Amino acid sequence: MGKEKSLRKEIKYTNLLLEQIRQELKNINFNMERHYRETRHLPPANYDDIPAWMKLPTHVKKTLLALIKLGGSGTSSDVAKITGRARAVESGRFNQLLLNPEIKLRRHREGRKVIWTLEEPY
Repeated sequence: MGKEKSLRKEIKYTNLLLEQIRQELKNINFNMERHYRETRHLPPANYDDIPAWMKLPTHVKKTLLALIKLGGSGTSSDVAKITGRARAVESGRFNQLLLNPEIKLRRHREGRKVIWTLEEPY
């Protein structure tokens, strides 16, 4: 008898939670429909106005911002100390940045070290 009563209580509580979830989903759906009605007449976004560094993936942006913290020039090791990632990872991120024509990044060697330099403005 005690188990049955406990089970009924759990079922009642579960039904209450499901009803709350249903209500929240209904609210979300309503808000999405309202947002669509309010914005469907707007022109599509123009992504040309967004600065190049903001379009970068987060993992690459972190490398770029670390290089800026270093004054716009540094090695992969220097950047790795700031980001907490491996030097090889940072080197890979810099090579990704080299492929982006909007980011003015230069690479030059001093002996065995590769120095990465951002051309201003950054």
